[in-house]
Amino acid sequence: MSGSEDAVVSMIDATFTGNDKCARLRAILVAQYGKPARTEGRCNSEWVIHRGKDMPLVHISLEENVRKNLVYFANQEEQGP
Repeated sequence: MSGSEDAVVSMIDATFTGNDKCARLRAILVAQYGKPARTEGRCNSEWVIHRGKDMPLVHISLEENVRKNLVYFANQEEQGP
């Protein structure tokens, strides 16, 4: 984290119960950010978002664990522009 008022690194990691939520969350992310950079299977996907010049990249990942009935979501911003 930066000593300035603006955080240099931001990150969200969340786990949801219920694989049925994965398809809905993926549909929302596709509507907002377009097609993912990588897709594997029904729901596992990764996005790399370019927000503009001099702005850090944002990496979003979505992964389901069918056996445990869980969905993992991560939203991470790179450091610096």
